[in-house]
Formats: sequence, C-alpha cells, structure tokens
Amino acid sequence: LGLSIDAFARRIWLHYPYLPPTLRELEIVGMRIGNNASVDLALPRYPDGVGVDVRSRTGDVDVCMLK
Repeated sequence: LGLSIDAFARRIWLHYPYLPPTLRELEIVGMRIGNNASVDLALPRYPDGVGVDVRSRTGDVDVCMLK
C-alpha cells in the first residue's frame, strides 16, 4: 500500500501507492491519527495507478501522496 503515518506531525503519507491486482479499491474507515484526528480514505485503482480520496476528515490531519 505504501502507507506511513507521522502521528506527531498529524500526517498520513502514501508513497507510490499500489494495490494487489485483485483489488479495484480499498477503503479505510476511521483511521485515527494522534488523539483528536481521524480520516476515512478511499484508494481507487485507475489505469495509470492508485488515487486517494479523502471521504471524511475530523481534526487537524494532512493526507499526502507521492507518485
């Protein structure tokens, strides 16, 4: 998946995200970052790679992707 979390900086990183060939999309619901932040993410497969959609965000958290 290429996912890393920096809880101190309240940042989620997706580094060159990938999905197994059998998955068209992955949803992550209620991922908590630190004490007061959470996100819901969808990672859909596209012809040229994997994207990230922030479906919900509570608190101060950044979602970053490096492709």
